[in-house]
Amino acid sequence: MSQSSTTIMQNNKTPLRWMSNFGHHLLQSMGHHRALLVVSVLTWVLAQALNNYFGRTTGGGTGYYLTVIFRDILPVLGGGALVVTVLKAVIFEKSGSPLQVLIGKFRSWFLDMSRVTNILVVIAAMILGIGGFSELKPLIHFINPYSWDMAFMELDRALHFGQDPWRLLDPIFGSEFGTRTINFIYNFWFYIIFVFWVMAAWAKPKTSNVDVIKPDWGRQFTLAFMLCWVIGGLFLATLWSSMGPAFYDLVDPTNNPFDAQMAKLLALDANNSLWAINTQNMLRASYLTPGVGGPEGISAMPSIHNATAALFVFAGFRINKFTGWLMTIFSACILIGSVHLAWHYAIDGYAGILIAWAGWWGAGRILRPARP
Repeated sequence: MSQSSTTIMQNNKTPLRWMSNFGHHLLQSMGHHRALLVVSVLTWVLAQALNNYFGRTTGGGTGYYLTVIFRDILPVLGGGALVVTVLKAVIFEKSGSPLQVLIGKFRSWFLDMSRVTNILVVIAAMILGIGGFSELKPLIHFINPYSWDMAFMELDRALHFGQDPWRLLDPIFGSEFGTRTINFIYNFWFYIIFVFWVMAAWAKPKTSNVDVIKPDWGRQFTLAFMLCWVIGGLFLATLWSSMGPAFYDLVDPTNNPFDAQMAKLLALDANNSLWAINTQNMLRASYLTPGVGGPEGISAMPSIHNATAALFVFAGFRINKFTGWLMTIFSACILIGSVHLAWHYAIDGYAGILIAWAGWWGAGRILRPARP
């Protein structure tokens, strides 16, 4: 056989070898994240079954969140990551041209098949699970009509010296600058979620003997994330069905203790659009007129915004102390914002943090390797 024929045969085998290698690593990644995949798939299946039972079409909520991820979040984070990588190559890695350094980095990243398949599995599982969540959340008031708002409002007052907690925060954050700053941080939460998803999927499991009885933080974070959203954001949210201060008028239009708070927020929105009011208006519209598009499903207790921020803290300290403390500050801002922007009663945030701790602990127990 001639040398040219041998070369052609080897080239023909290269795609098959690549596919075989890819398939091998993909199955490994699926096995590595099997608990996450089980929760995500079951959430999606439950969403289809319950929506079919209630005669609702699915896809609106999932479509909205997928649009946000791929239109708004990915371009910003991808562009930011590229800029940081280029600046790092130019400033700190002066061996060779910046372009060569950049190409070398991308090759090392994207030729690591275990990492590539891991990130595909994790992101697919998270999108599937969040898709199921977004289709189930609008069903909360069908299963259990909103009835807990007055109880949570009164419990808030009992725990905060007889005051609605927003009044305690208003002297500090009530200015236009303070409100808009907190609003920006509160919305930036969506970007931090995706950063942690990618970091969790990209992280290599630790092999140190010191951590032999601990699961790697990435798997623990993603599983805890999904457990919190499903158990807290769906099952407990249905049990404690409530709307939150921004929608209290829909619960009791004649006696709304949050009129003054909403008047301040609406005044800021009239002056220059406030993101919180925009989203609250979309949720109100989808509740009053189902099928209008956009985000759907109103729920206050427990606060999944705060639960997720608390997971950032737990995962952050497993990465390093700096990340842990940075996420602690961020989590405190989310708790303040959830009350100041009328999304939640303070008790919703406290419950969300407790649920995050339970989800983190539970995920650790599920994933913990057997002791040697």
